Amino acid sequence: MSHARREALKAKGQKLADAWNAKHPVGTPVMAYPWVRPEHPAFDGTALTTRTRSVAWPLGHGDLVVLVEGYSGGIVLEHIDVISMDEYRRYGLLAEQHHQLDDPAVPPLLVRPHLTVGGTS
Repeated sequence: MSHARREALKAKGQKLADAWNAKHPVGTPVMAYPWVRPEHPAFDGTALTTRTRSVAWPLGHGDLVVLVEGYSGGIVLEHIDVISMDEYRRYGLLAEQHHQLDDPAVPPLLVRPHLTVGGTS
């Protein structure tokens, strides 16, 4: 790729990043998909309910990335969905509850056996 082409991609990327940053300040609640989006056949369920912790910026080849809380490294904006504060709170609470189920420091929940129609488990 020529130097002129690379510079054109960076300029275009910066313009797109500036527009995204104007609409979405640092701290914006998002759903982030670090690997692939849910509609991709290889989606493994990895999704982060989080907030941005940086402005978006273009990489050398033009892709836009942003940093989010709870993840080290940039995530391309194509893998970021802006969500409402209500969604952030709801999904965040569910994620915390799920994490607590796997945390040995959290006392176990009382789990009742599932009863079938016949009354046995």
